[in-house]
Amino acid sequence: MDWSCPMTARLSWDETSALTEKIVAALQTGGSQTLPELAVACGSGEIYVSRVLDILVTTPLVSVKVVPSKDDSADNKVLYTYCEGKVLPYPVKLKTLRSDINEEMKAISKTYESLGELRKLLLIPPSPASDAELKKCILYSMESMPGQEEPC
Repeated sequence: MDWSCPMTARLSWDETSALTEKIVAALQTGGSQTLPELAVACGSGEIYVSRVLDILVTTPLVSVKVVPSKDDSADNKVLYTYCEGKVLPYPVKLKTLRSDINEEMKAISKTYESLGELRKLLLIPPSPASDAELKKCILYSMESMPGQEEPC
């Protein structure tokens, strides 16, 4: 990194990628933030964060919102926001988002298959040796909506 002049100093490609991930993660989990807040959250200089934000605001991921100050003497507050205000419980890596979604879809498919097999087992008529009441409760819980009381 060239530190000779902060206005002309450049980050390497890897440093810029890492800073971009930090900025997006900070906005995902911390909500709307100002440039100085983001610089502190990312541990980087405002000039570098500003340069990355200049690119990010051209995407649907990051938007800018100007909040007027409460008194006329102060400047307006410029906030950067992730996906129009969405706040996530943990940061999502955008590089792996598609593969993460594919993995989740595979897991959901396996769960549906397992539920289908379980349903088949539960629909077998009970024998005197089986626990019919347990089967009835499990089948009911699989078909009932959340929040309904179970008869068991």
